[in-house]
Amino acid sequence: MFGKTVVFPLRPDHKTVRFRDKHADMVPARVRDATETTRQPLTALEEFMKVKVIEKVKFAPGKWREAGKILKTYKELTEKNGYPSFRTYTYISGGDGVQTLTFVSDWDSLARMETLMDRMPADPEMMQFMQRWAEIVESHEVSILKEVLTEEIGMA
Repeated sequence: MFGKTVVFPLRPDHKTVRFRDKHADMVPARVRDATETTRQPLTALEEFMKVKVIEKVKFAPGKWREAGKILKTYKELTEKNGYPSFRTYTYISGGDGVQTLTFVSDWDSLARMETLMDRMPADPEMMQFMQRWAEIVESHEVSILKEVLTEEIGMA
């Protein structure tokens, strides 16, 4: 579970995306940062912690129609790689409803999620998808939530 931090600037105008991956050496040097970091071993809490991942994606102007085809590819790739299914939402009110979709997925284990995400840079199909994704996405925000038990906030 230890590895390097792999850096992927999806486009020059995008923020850098960092992946921690034990397979970092398999990633082409042109997309890899030489900086090495280590990650801490998993705790029992991470192993069994259920999390909800919420991804807010705003598509670039004029790219909305391309989203459907690319999302179909993403759905196929995630199913093949063992990711949980995701639900897709759009705004009725509030938020940024123009060319924006929100994806929600439920993971039974934070550790499992990290393991699958760590493998992503070593998957040529996923990397090809990410390059296509970067061409149509203006911004992509990811939030990882855990449920707060009433005992944790003094409500019990």
